[in-house]
Amino acid sequence: MPRRRIERETEPGRHAAGEVRGLSLQISKGGARSWILRFQLNGRVRYMGLGSADVFTVTEARQRAREARQKLADKIDPIEVRKADRAKQAQAEAKRLTFKEAAQRYFDDNAEGWTSASHRDQFLTSLATFAFPIIGSMDVNEIGTEDVLRVLEQRVPVTKGHPSGKFWTARTVTADRVRRRIALVLDWAAVRRHRDAKDNPARWDGHLDQVLPEVTKVAQQTNFTALPYVQVPEVMAKLRTHPAIASRPLGKL
Repeated sequence: MPRRRIERETEPGRHAAGEVRGLSLQISKGGARSWILRFQLNGRVRYMGLGSADVFTVTEARQRAREARQKLADKIDPIEVRKADRAKQAQAEAKRLTFKEAAQRYFDDNAEGWTSASHRDQFLTSLATFAFPIIGSMDVNEIGTEDVLRVLEQRVPVTKGHPSGKFWTARTVTADRVRRRIALVLDWAAVRRHRDAKDNPARWDGHLDQVLPEVTKVAQQTNFTALPYVQVPEVMAKLRTHPAIASRPLGKL
């Protein structure tokens, strides 16, 4: 049947669409229009839906029918292939977890193990500030070395005590903590089966250490103001009476 004629057909029933054997336009009594491919495999007649005629033109339906016929030529049931593809897609969707979601779940799983309240609070805060805007919405299974480097080499503005520049060189200590936290989240995701078994792209040894300078070489050193000489006797006297163990050796000088 010519293309224009089949596209204008309104009579309920099945109408041969031409060019591909078994392809027809199916019109329900209510007027719904869809493409159907009838085929026979291993002595069994089957009908395969190829989509709505409101979505796919007759030209597109014929192409979809040809692809199905190519599988049939190899004795492959196109309906079973489609079922397998859908099952695989559903499994992938169930496995999918964003980095932000993974970080929160890692945080919750380890809620009782934080050494201090400050470390606990800084964990998500630092990731929210530096990592989530870049990789937070990414599937943890898709995060690679280039993504981790985008976090560590992002430009950061000048702040009190820190210049502007690349995150790794401008705020090295914080950047390294963020790197370690990313590594922990990705390891957690691998154990929880949300990430395929693969090397952790945030690891340092033998990996990021090849492209980033060591923390000790770029971290800013803080020098404290020297104590005026005239105040030394007073400070030493206080150290001798201070209960802290660390102050005792100084107090005996």
